[in-house]
Amino acid sequence: MLARNHRDFLRPLVQTLLNEYSREFTRSGRSGPGERLHLARALAERAGRFSDDPFPLRQVSVYGSWAFSQHEVKARAGTCAAEARTALKQGRYADAASQAEAACHLYRDLGDEAGQGEMLHILGRTERQLGNCKAAIEHHERALRLAEESRDRLGRGRALIDLGDVHERQKNRKKAAGLYEEALATLKIPEEWQEAGRGLRQLGDVYVATGDFGRGYQAYSQALLHAEAAHDAAFVAEYNDYLGYFHRRLGDPDKAVALHRRALQKAGQIRTWGIRIPARARALNHLGLCTLELAQRAAGGRDPAGARALYHEAARYEEQALALAKRTADPWRQGYVLRALALIHQELGRIAGGEAAAHEYHLSLQWAEEALRLARSMKEKEWEGLALHRKAEAEALLGLKKDGFDSLHEALAVWQAIGDFQSMGHALTFMGRNFHEPEGRLAEARCAYEQARGHFAKILDTEAEAGTFFDCARLSAREGRKTEAAALYEDAFGRLEKVRGRAGLLAFKKSYMERVYDRYEEGARYMLETGFNDRAFTHVEAMKARVFLDQLAEAGVDLERGIDPEMKKKRDDLEVALSAAHAEIIDAYKMRPSDEGRIDSLKAAYERLSLEMETLTRHIRLKNPVYASVQYPEPVTVTVLQETILTPGEILLEYFISGSGVYAFAVTRGGYEVRKLAAGEKELEASVRALIGSTEKSLLKREAFDLAAARKLYDILIKPFEGLISGRTLIIVPDGVLARLPFELLTGREGDGTFFLIERHLVKYVQSASVLAVLRTRHRKEGPSERFMGFGDPVYDYERYSAGKPEREGGLQGGGRTLLAELARTRFARTGEKLGRLKGSGEEIRAIEAIFKQAHKEGRGLLRLRAREASAKDGDVKHYGYLHFSAHGIVDPRFQAIVLSQIPGEEDDGFLTLGEIMNSHYEAHLVVLSACRSGLGAVERGEGITGLTRAVMYAGSPAAVVSLWSVSDVGTKELMVRFYENMIRKGLPKEEALRRAKLGLLGTRFGHPFFWSAFVMYGE
Repeated sequence: MLARNHRDFLRPLVQTLLNEYSREFTRSGRSGPGERLHLARALAERAGRFSDDPFPLRQVSVYGSWAFSQHEVKARAGTCAAEARTALKQGRYADAASQAEAACHLYRDLGDEAGQGEMLHILGRTERQLGNCKAAIEHHERALRLAEESRDRLGRGRALIDLGDVHERQKNRKKAAGLYEEALATLKIPEEWQEAGRGLRQLGDVYVATGDFGRGYQAYSQALLHAEAAHDAAFVAEYNDYLGYFHRRLGDPDKAVALHRRALQKAGQIRTWGIRIPARARALNHLGLCTLELAQRAAGGRDPAGARALYHEAARYEEQALALAKRTADPWRQGYVLRALALIHQELGRIAGGEAAAHEYHLSLQWAEEALRLARSMKEKEWEGLALHRKAEAEALLGLKKDGFDSLHEALAVWQAIGDFQSMGHALTFMGRNFHEPEGRLAEARCAYEQARGHFAKILDTEAEAGTFFDCARLSAREGRKTEAAALYEDAFGRLEKVRGRAGLLAFKKSYMERVYDRYEEGARYMLETGFNDRAFTHVEAMKARVFLDQLAEAGVDLERGIDPEMKKKRDDLEVALSAAHAEIIDAYKMRPSDEGRIDSLKAAYERLSLEMETLTRHIRLKNPVYASVQYPEPVTVTVLQETILTPGEILLEYFISGSGVYAFAVTRGGYEVRKLAAGEKELEASVRALIGSTEKSLLKREAFDLAAARKLYDILIKPFEGLISGRTLIIVPDGVLARLPFELLTGREGDGTFFLIERHLVKYVQSASVLAVLRTRHRKEGPSERFMGFGDPVYDYERYSAGKPEREGGLQGGGRTLLAELARTRFARTGEKLGRLKGSGEEIRAIEAIFKQAHKEGRGLLRLRAREASAKDGDVKHYGYLHFSAHGIVDPRFQAIVLSQIPGEEDDGFLTLGEIMNSHYEAHLVVLSACRSGLGAVERGEGITGLTRAVMYAGSPAAVVSLWSVSDVGTKELMVRFYENMIRKGLPKEEALRRAKLGLLGTRFGHPFFWSAFVMYGE
């Protein structure tokens, strides 16, 4: 059973038995095979039979042929080998080399090919660490020849990975990747999963370094799957750390933190102290680096207090890691941590100012100097260069320019000697930015950037190469060479787009865009400021809703078709487990008194399942060949918009909020204008929040609508284009906070009076001009049906309902029957709250159903217990052209859902989540989410609001009607009935039908904008 079910144990166990046999032979002086040799032979024979590996039996034959004197030589070789391993681990490379050389000679004399292979591996590693790459390659090539001659599959795979590692050290990544791939083709799973895991990890490093994030993730994930299949806590911890590193490099430090915490937890399960402590040090080191990145984001987001706290937290992680590394005499981890501490204190100094800054910079210099001493004591050339670079940074910040310049030149000399092109490139870039440019030596700066670009190009580091184009563009702009600067920015954007295209999964593309967003903004601002307006529009479009644009492309392909059945089953099982876990959380919230400890435990379990599901989903997508058929659209240009997308009666108003100002693009069939608006980012955000806040609160306070605030925003956002918008439909592409603003309630002046924008114009919204282009050019196989399906008045208090008792009415705040009390009866819910019945939602659905039937069209209203989640997810929904959900909505950034009937014992939990909507298949004209704040969600830089609106459009509806704040139950019913009457009975286009419904409320008791302006239409 062991031989068949645990084939990865066979070879190590054979070697262990042979070592014990040899030691016993030396101690006793007895001849003969011995019990251990018999057992080793039996296992070796099984290795040949089950794993097609003849090498263990070859080793058994060698050991069995030795005389007593040869076993004594084996003992001496074993002692030297053990000392070589320890010296390598401790960074004593000279000692490691001498002991490994001695052991290798002895093993060669004995004919012990496994021993020789391992010692050649150590010899190559020591030379690599010392920067002697030529010697390292010679050792590893000797090991490769030996393995091939002896038919040692594991030895061959290890030697190929070692050779790849040396070429990677030299930044010859193409060669390294080829060797790793060859090794992985050689090694057999599960027998050699550990060595295969090493190859996958290093292959992942190459892909990440070259910006091929999709394949990098696939390599790291495959390594983790091997470790999990073997239930090896040490390797599970290690590969979680590498996946965390992947997400940090991609630009998602929050996800990285979750993975490093998982690694830290797994490290705690390792039984061996000498493995457990280094694993914990590694995870803490990575947690410090992720927290450092979060701190840098807080600093960039103008939150110095939050940044300072995070920097100190990062330092604490690194100090813990350093203490653990010193306990285990692990110089490798110490080197990483010391350089991290040097960087953290640099960043602390940047936000401290004054004497406090100088203190932090001195601390940074001390840590850098300690890292330098360690590197030199180890004769570790790469680390010496890195420490010198950190030292130069600290010296420059302290104003010690000459010292810093000298340190940087010293680092360059080190990297030149070992052929580290990547580090040379970064040093030259630093030199240009921090030494040449500030002193006005622009020619020298440009020379440094161009040299750096050449180095990055050699090693296929496309993103770093793009950075040098940005640097040169900045110089050209400074020198007044506008056309040259614009061309350089274009070159830079082209390279960033190339990296984005290789990111793989949409989540990876989103993280990457968040990381490089400032680069795109820099280039777009330059184009705007210098009059390259067509280019500016294209670059702004490249920053907006790109993931959603790609999602729409994927929606047109049957991605389920290519899923491996085993993976699909695992995914389905996880979905069931997640649903059950979420139901448990909801039940725990309902308990009185609440058990906070149990809730926290259930949430942690839910997070673990979510992470497992996310990892599996990404693996499925990367393995699915159907994804290769998806054609992802490019950002649309002004010319294409004018010639093929917009109609003569439309104007597209696209807004762009940047740190240097707010801009708007106005595009019509025959014209194109760009304006810088009369408000900065902060002023605009404050004005929008003030207007929305007053609109929500003024009715409850018996105050009039704030016309002045609405007029102020009209003057900023619309008035500059009054000459262009007359008689036109407005297609709004919002940005940032503007996605929360219904433009219809803005008020303009006419003589002594005012008017709402909706009174003059039809207004609709789209996430980007490129999304509009996709929606208008996407062809459907069949037109949607004219049938209606609506969900309303769900049962939220099943116990009282089933007992025939009155259910609690209203929203979260209770009942009331006055008009003002409508504000309390909203359709907004929070996870764990007791939900009130929404009678108005049932009346709404019945009235809409009647409208369809009067028009001789099918209308199907699902009310009370029939308003259940299973019906909403049924495949039958694709046969309905109008889908309407009138219920409570949850818009927590981490959990968004429409809340349908809560029925104990049901397989579904009653929460129609964002993910479940996206997995649905709609073929609709329109989906209406008649719930509170259904148009809101998480706001992500560049992407805008990601929430239920996008989910229904991804599921197959070109248009969605959603709300931007907590809407009233009765007022919403009135608006929706008018909307459907206009659309179905009167035959108006849906955009005009919604506009007329809103205008119809102006003269009624629901005339306050609170009631009618919250609902907006996105899409077509």
